[in-house]
Amino acid sequence: MTIHQVFIVHSVDLKLSTRPGLVIVTAPVLLSAVLSAAENRVVYEIWSDPAASHDQLWSYDVATGQSTKLAEVALENSVGISQFQPSISNDGSRLLFRRQRSDGGWEAAVQDFTAGTTSVIAQILPSSSNLVISGDGKSAWVHRVDGKLVRVAIDSLQATEAPGRHAWISLQEGAPVPGSYHHLYGGGFALDATSGPAQDLAVDLQGLPVPLVSANPGELDVQIPWSAVPSSQSPAFPMTLRDSSSPFESVVQLDLEVVAPTFEGTGKPMDGQRAIVLAHQDFHGVVTMADPAAPGEILHAYMTGLGEAQPIPLTGSAPTMLSNVSIRPLCWVQPPARPQETAAVAFAGLAPGLIGIYQVDIAIPADITAAQVTLSCVDQLSPIGVIGDSGILFIAAH
Repeated sequence: MTIHQVFIVHSVDLKLSTRPGLVIVTAPVLLSAVLSAAENRVVYEIWSDPAASHDQLWSYDVATGQSTKLAEVALENSVGISQFQPSISNDGSRLLFRRQRSDGGWEAAVQDFTAGTTSVIAQILPSSSNLVISGDGKSAWVHRVDGKLVRVAIDSLQATEAPGRHAWISLQEGAPVPGSYHHLYGGGFALDATSGPAQDLAVDLQGLPVPLVSANPGELDVQIPWSAVPSSQSPAFPMTLRDSSSPFESVVQLDLEVVAPTFEGTGKPMDGQRAIVLAHQDFHGVVTMADPAAPGEILHAYMTGLGEAQPIPLTGSAPTMLSNVSIRPLCWVQPPARPQETAAVAFAGLAPGLIGIYQVDIAIPADITAAQVTLSCVDQLSPIGVIGDSGILFIAAH
């Protein structure tokens, strides 16, 4: 099977290389495709038009040349690139895929093409690559919603649990820059909220050991090694999570950058009321709507992705002395419907006592009168344009 172009918003052709001239589908975007070992069925996932609001899962019968839509899911509910994660039996008679439930959760379903039926075999976790069908189409392995890895006999729905704990990654957040703190979200990272990362976990970045800084059951925080070297020829670096109690690995791709200023945020990426983390000048607390910044105050912003600093501590260690970044970011504030105003950076370096976190001291202009402004910080190095981050800053009334 040949996919000529993937994940573009123009024209994608899906063809069988064994059948020259046969085009299975042409669509604006092709997200995934699987072919049965017997080459009698292709299952593919597309956006149907440039303004699509849903991902669609289709089955193509090679013998009849007919395509049938099996399922669709709204784009705003996406988890990973492929929403359906299709897995097909060798003879093409059964397809395992995930689909969204009415309550927002996810389930593993089996489409039996011979019987013309669709059946749910388990509720599953909202992560990527966590279900697969056996070659004979009789069994499926799924990562169930309770965190258990189970083998399900499709005809009887009998589930057999695989022993051990199984960790997985479904989402990541942070600046993909050497030395930076990085957040991994998923499950199975720790036994509880206080005991730290499980002892049988290990993470590496293309072979480089990655320190595990902190963990709770759903979040694992790591540091990207200082020794990682971004490459313009091959920017994608696989970050692999291994769990010695599980036969499975979990992988996310990091497109490493030299610098990419990024604010640390409160809560998790999916939380609706997130805020950037800024401490008051006297460190009495963080800036909030209830405790806003004062005009003229120097705030301490906590960020990642500011790149090289001197001196550089050992990977996995906090700085033991003052460590300044090589080039400070540029920052400004912008009130609603008003021109932006420069916010001077008094200091930018590694935050004392923290691993992979930078502290940027930003002087808020004394003449700011708006109660809410956008605070932005960007790099001065990028050859591909401005890279940076922004967030809402609350200002006390004069």
